[in-house]
Amino acid sequence: MGTEEDGLKRTEELVRRLEEERTEFILTELQMATTFLDVAETTKSASTAVRNCQNAQKAVDTAKHFLSENRPLSESARINIAELLEDLEQRLALLRRHLLQGI
Repeated sequence: MGTEEDGLKRTEELVRRLEEERTEFILTELQMATTFLDVAETTKSASTAVRNCQNAQKAVDTAKHFLSENRPLSESARINIAELLEDLEQRLALLRRHLLQGI
């Protein structure tokens, strides 16, 4: 009976670690999107700006894909991710408008 309890504890620990890694992955994608947008907003090259804007969008889309799995997040992670997404979406929209005006 002890081995069944040990197995259950091990499974719970693995699930907890999986959720922590998933959260870290989502945050990393959003941090990459931030970096891509930083480059896009500061470069003098239109093609570099467009490419980095596209890369930022891909990173945001990837993060949203993993968020759509409806798995639990800690309250602090949920708030942090929501704030990052809102900021990134606003920056992407502004940058797209700026790039379209330059065409």
